[in-house]
Amino acid sequence: MNAIRFAFCAAFCAALTASQAQNLILTYQNPPMLSVCDSATLRIQLQNTGNATASAPVLTVGLPSGLSYVLASVSGATEGAGLNPVAPVFIWPDVAPGTSVSCAIRLRAECAAADRLDAGQLFPIALTAQSGSANATATTLPLKVETGLLRIESIEPVSGTYGDTLRRKICFRNTRLGTIQFLRFEDERDTLRYRTWMEGAVWQKDDQEYLQATFNPDIFKAFGQVSLPYQSS
Repeated sequence: MNAIRFAFCAAFCAALTASQAQNLILTYQNPPMLSVCDSATLRIQLQNTGNATASAPVLTVGLPSGLSYVLASVSGATEGAGLNPVAPVFIWPDVAPGTSVSCAIRLRAECAAADRLDAGQLFPIALTAQSGSANATATTLPLKVETGLLRIESIEPVSGTYGDTLRRKICFRNTRLGTIQFLRFEDERDTLRYRTWMEGAVWQKDDQEYLQATFNPDIFKAFGQVSLPYQSS
């Protein structure tokens, strides 16, 4: 009789445990594009389709080489203690049955990722959510990481006589889909005593032998070209 009661109790407890189970599902949304030396937002959602509350689910984000988490950029969750930028951990609030939580994090493609991109590396992200004995995993499609490549397409020739102000146009083109984050222009010349400057530069220096100029990266925020007026006198 005791054996029958024990068997009944074990079966009842197992059924009760199963009826109160969590069922976690991870989904995500990749950014449209992530440029080298820049950052973009990855969105992640956790859904609880079971009938037991998922208590403080922990999200672990495994990043490939070349990507890192931008510290303090998360919304919708809190950062875990001792955060590692290449394998960050986040904590969601409790997820009631039939509801979901989401978060958004900023990811940065390090400048060194350009070499990895040229070598053919892909950039998928491994996601893991854990709450008690329940867990969910997902691997994102590879992020669309792009890099810029700047080329000088043309330089208009100029001529004049001593004392004239000469104006020529130099055309730069970004030949790839990634953005250009920084442009520094240098023009080395002979020792003739003339002064040069470039319109639109945020900083420039002319020491009579060569010109240095720095430009705001906004001029190359997208695929395309820009012409820089260059003057000398």
